[in-house]
Amino acid sequence: KELILYFLIRSKKKIRYKQINSGNKKMHEIKLDILKKINIPINNEDYKLEVFYDYNKGVINNIFKKLGITSKDFIVCIHVGARSGWKTKYWLPDRWAQVADHLIKNYKAKIVFIGSSYDDVETQKVINNMKNKAYSLVGRLDIFATTYLLSKSKLFICTNSGPMNIAAALNKNLVAISLSSPKFWWAPGPNSYNVSSESCLSCNKKTCSRYFICRNQITV
Repeated sequence: KELILYFLIRSKKKIRYKQINSGNKKMHEIKLDILKKINIPINNEDYKLEVFYDYNKGVINNIFKKLGITSKDFIVCIHVGARSGWKTKYWLPDRWAQVADHLIKNYKAKIVFIGSSYDDVETQKVINNMKNKAYSLVGRLDIFATTYLLSKSKLFICTNSGPMNIAAALNKNLVAISLSSPKFWWAPGPNSYNVSSESCLSCNKKTCSRYFICRNQITV
């Protein structure tokens, strides 16, 4: 995709993140460094996302009403899916289930699963392993309603994926099961906690020839 873009805009020069990646910077910091390198001024470097309320507030509030969820509940959103084809980013369904059941038992949490329709099968595996009730909004929300929902959650637990970055930009309490993702793709922000395995840290491969050691080593 990058090569097609370079061709279409007839670019004479290109700067890739690998050329300026340094230290433990996250991807959003690296991309800001790219802009600085080509002398584009940066007026605000805050990693913060504004939420547009009106329509999306109505969508989520109507869903909450039907599900019996209130703003006073300890709402925990979970996203178990990952980018298509990246099998190394999936954690084990029974362990997701253990986490969700623990939060329900000990914190009376309302567990809400999110994601695209592509994530439905993997989400159902988790729900089928759970002992307690959870709610699935997988495939039912667009990105704007998802953002509003995340803004109302107390905690978000996820794989290394798009919703992770949305939650981080909202400064939500966030736990990301990063597995094969390189550190510069990890969730940024002071409220983000990234979980990975030293055995396969940052392999960044779509498939695994080591029997998914990393996902097995991360326990509840």
